[in-house]
Amino acid sequence: MSGELRIAAVWSRVHDAPVGRTPIVDSIRRGMRSFGTLEEHVLSTVLESRRPGPLLRAGAWVASAAARRRPLSLQATLFADGARNRALADTIRRGDPDVVYLDGVRTYPVLEALLERGGVRRIVTDFDDLMSRRMAEFRASGVVPLGYVGRSLPRWARGLANQRAIGRAVLDWERGMLQGVERRMTAAGDAAVLLSTADAQQLRDLVAPDLRDRVHVIPPCFDVVRAVPDRPQPLRFVFIGSDRQSQNRLTIEYLVSVWAECRPAAPLVIGGPMVRNWPEVPNVTFTGWLERTSDLYTPGSVMITPAFIRGGIKTKVLDAFAHGCAAVGNEATFEGLPQLDDYPFRFDDAGLRAFLADLPRQAGPLHEAARIGQKVLREHFSREGFVRAWEGVLSGRPERVGSAVA
Repeated sequence: MSGELRIAAVWSRVHDAPVGRTPIVDSIRRGMRSFGTLEEHVLSTVLESRRPGPLLRAGAWVASAAARRRPLSLQATLFADGARNRALADTIRRGDPDVVYLDGVRTYPVLEALLERGGVRRIVTDFDDLMSRRMAEFRASGVVPLGYVGRSLPRWARGLANQRAIGRAVLDWERGMLQGVERRMTAAGDAAVLLSTADAQQLRDLVAPDLRDRVHVIPPCFDVVRAVPDRPQPLRFVFIGSDRQSQNRLTIEYLVSVWAECRPAAPLVIGGPMVRNWPEVPNVTFTGWLERTSDLYTPGSVMITPAFIRGGIKTKVLDAFAHGCAAVGNEATFEGLPQLDDYPFRFDDAGLRAFLADLPRQAGPLHEAARIGQKVLREHFSREGFVRAWEGVLSGRPERVGSAVA
């Protein structure tokens, strides 16, 4: 490859939420445009058109994949319109890119179409989180994560998936199939990228030894939005996330119950659109939709985000640091952030309740934690390092890969 890098990116959906993966995707796009030209393609599920053709073609893809003993992930099958994916592969080939970027396991049918058509120079899969691991985590919690796809499913199918026994069986199947997809995409591509060192190690353990050096870690980047205030401010706790996402719902349920039982001497403000009717609890407020999530981070705010599903990097923590605020969580909250191994505000359930019962003495330590967090952000999650790392992985030129990659 020489000169400006020509990139074809295949996105599994339109990333337009103000939190979650969208800011990471925006940073990746911005980085791509800084060192190359970008041609983008966005997939849709076979359910969205509500016509029989895509469903029948997905069924044919399933039959073909089964005959070839390919993994049959349910998530990938939703994007398995064979005719549409072959047409997309032809379009990408005509563009003659230096590299094709694939947005996660849901783009697996597109990968197979690209391999069938041939002629692609380089393929990089961005797994973000390791989805097979996430399915195992959700199975343990008893929650089926239908996510945004759930809105396309008929009500009876959503109800069936939420039956505990059926849901766990589905998650068991999906975990095994996704492991097959992750192995296949790593083996068939040139590089696989994850956010977290913990997820990357699990993927390296899944694939053959000679493929392990294809697995890279590129954590997200965050720009400092607001400096830490000069002195501690009156405390209030915030959480950002819609209860449409199962992992957010688990955290919201927990926080609401803790505030109901412990009655902390500080308010809890939960931002984001909700689909459930949550009980009224003293000192707990739901804002609904936020045009700008930055507005939630007033002086004295503390992100409280105990996590119950491991995997990836909890970007809520880094977002809080970027806004000059501390974060409070549990061990799962800070997984994949080795730079914060000594961070003081990680608690089990009993420890969190004791912390909330002693808030008058916490303002100073939380203020110092915000300073620590923002220093870590500047040193380890810079945009410059992020862009350099992505340029190295996409171009296949290791000398361009900076310290952001492991």
